[in-house]
Amino acid sequence: MSGPLGAIQVTVKDVSATGFSYTASSGKGATTGESVKLVFEDHIHYNKFELYGTLVRIVEIDESRVQFGCALTKPDSKLEEYIALRQRAQARHIQQQLIERSKETYLKDKKSW
Repeated sequence: MSGPLGAIQVTVKDVSATGFSYTASSGKGATTGESVKLVFEDHIHYNKFELYGTLVRIVEIDESRVQFGCALTKPDSKLEEYIALRQRAQARHIQQQLIERSKETYLKDKKSW
């Protein structure tokens, strides 16, 4: 992550087709309207993105963490494909969990007959 304060390590919280959010240990000196660049790597799906945005929200979560919200300033079609891929993977995971729970409930109910 780089911005007016230089490069810092952050935790990415959300990425969408219109923006992204992250947390950092400090927000000292950051103001809304500033330009930022987030270098984001997903080591599971082997994707790397350089996202450019404008700070639109700065919220102190607690004494040691600040959350930042950014609006994308450069749309990225590769990012939109990546988001769709992650959403499909998450949907498959949830579906699999529901199937497993249904099986467990069925077997549990069957034993009680």
